Amino acid sequence: FSQYAKSIGIGGIAMAGIIGIVRSWSIIKSAVSLAAKEMGGKKAEANVVRTQKDLSMKIIAIGSIITIILVALFFYFDVMQGNLLHTIVAIVLVAGISFLFTTVAANAIAIVGTNPVSGMTLMTLILASVVMVAVGLKGATGMVASLVMGGVVCTALSMAGGFITDLKIGYWLGSTPAKQQTWKFLGTLAVSYTHLRAHETSAHL
Repeated sequence: FSQYAKSIGIGGIAMAGIIGIVRSWSIIKSAVSLAAKEMGGKKAEANVVRTQKDLSMKIIAIGSIITIILVALFFYFDVMQGNLLHTIVAIVLVAGISFLFTTVAANAIAIVGTNPVSGMTLMTLILASVVMVAVGLKGATGMVASLVMGGVVCTALSMAGGFITDLKIGYWLGSTPAKQQTWKFLGTLAVSYTHLRAHETSAHL
C-alpha cells in the first residue's frame, strides 16, 4: 500500500484537481473578465433586475486584499517565524490555489450539490509540501506550514461551497444576491470575532 496504492491515490487526487480547473477555465475567464470590466469603471446595466444585483466588485477586491494581508501577517509572524521568502511563497501559493479551487468548488456545488473540499485540500497539502521544501522549509516547521496552508484553502473552499448553496436557495426564493452577500460577510466577521474571544479566554484560563 505505502509503495504503490498510496502513490496512485495521491496522483489521482492531484489529477482530479487539475482536470477540475481545466474544465472550469471558461468560467474562471468569464468571471475575471466581468470583474475587470467593473473595476475598470464600466457601469452595469441600469435595468438589471433585483435578483441579479451583486455587491460592487471594488468592495470584493478591497475585502480580498485585506484578507490576504492579514493571512500574510499571520504566516510571517507565526507560521514562517519571520522568514520573508517563505511567507511570500506561501501567500502567493495559497491565494492562487484558493482563487482557482473555490471556482471549481462553487461550480461543483451548483451542478451536483457536492463540495469536493477534501480532495482539493489534499492536493493543496501536496503542492504546499513540494513547494515549501523547494524553497528550503523542511522538518517539523515545514509540515506545520503545509498543514496551515491547507487549512486556509480548506476554509476558503468550505465558505465558497456554503455560500453557493445559500445563493441557490436564495435564487429559488427570489432574494437579492447583494443582500445575501452583505449578511454573509457580516456573519463571518461576527463568528470570527466570537471564536477569537473564546480562544483568548481559553488561553487565559
